[in-house]
Amino acid sequence: MAFDMDGVLVDYRSCWTWIHDHFGVSNEVSYNDFIAGRIDDMEFMRRDIALWKEKSPELEEEDLRCILDPLPITDGIAETVSQLKRAGIRTTIVSGGLDIVAERIANSYGFDEYWANGVETDENGRLTGEGVLRVELRNKATALRSIMARHHGAPEQGHRPAVHHGQAPCPEGAHGLRGRQLHRYPDVRGLRDVHSLQSDR
Repeated sequence: MAFDMDGVLVDYRSCWTWIHDHFGVSNEVSYNDFIAGRIDDMEFMRRDIALWKEKSPELEEEDLRCILDPLPITDGIAETVSQLKRAGIRTTIVSGGLDIVAERIANSYGFDEYWANGVETDENGRLTGEGVLRVELRNKATALRSIMARHHGAPEQGHRPAVHHGQAPCPEGAHGLRGRQLHRYPDVRGLRDVHSLQSDR
């Protein structure tokens, strides 16, 4: 079962936004450009990181870890992951959020793996200004296909990972996460090899 992170496992709109709020900056212009298709994921990340570096030119990855440490985590994750594991279901985080947070959640709550984006650093751990793209914000299907191929072979073999969308039910007995909303990605819902648990709301 694949879980989104921001707004689902993380009780905040986005871990990127958490850092923006820490520095008192806004990415509204870049966000609008991204939604309109004027910039791609890499440029979106590049502009976000530039906002932080304007406030802290020597910003290091370790600084981001400290900033993100108080990020609120949703209640019920441990129970949910435990119940899914008892049912023999692998759990994966697939997120356009930051790998710093995904790694922490995966290690803390027993997720089998995580796929998330990152920030590029130099040999001293300072941010170079570039992002590391692993999950496209509007095309999570690519990451899901890679996970399927790694663990189950080609999608044509009929394997169907579940995608948890917060407000929809988990498999029977897994009721720890409640009231979370995962953003809707039509490309994921349309995959014939993906069983989406997203509600129709």
